Amino acid sequence: CPGYAPPFPDGASPHKDYPFALHAQHTLPFEYEVRQGVLVVRGLLCRCWLRNNETRCPACNTLPQNSALLGILKRIKDGVHNNANLAYNLHTQLVAKYYHRGKQLNIQKLKGLNTAKMLRVRAKALSNHKRLLVAICSGKVEAVDQIIRI
Repeated sequence: CPGYAPPFPDGASPHKDYPFALHAQHTLPFEYEVRQGVLVVRGLLCRCWLRNNETRCPACNTLPQNSALLGILKRIKDGVHNNANLAYNLHTQLVAKYYHRGKQLNIQKLKGLNTAKMLRVRAKALSNHKRLLVAICSGKVEAVDQIIRI
């Protein structure tokens, strides 16, 4: 039995655009294989041999109407919602999410560094202000004069 080779949109590749992780997360009624860049799915009850003039065994013949496979093909064509479980994402989408998350982390690191620098400057200004207050309260004119010159 040759199985069923689902149609892929133009420019799509089984290696990049098929959600292989779904098979690890869900029990699907078919298994897959990719040979020479062509994805072939076979029903779990595939006989692997044909009778008389059959083009596919009965298990593989039902795959074009299988709701799970139709959903996969729809997501390959239209894309996966951003909030979908990662197992539903295509490889290309996972790579894009990885790079997007890296950019977000770099922005957060930069914001953290800028905030730390701003707090250091304000802490230094506050410490100089406290020194001036203590010097004025002590009544030592030389100390006040020295702090004002800084």
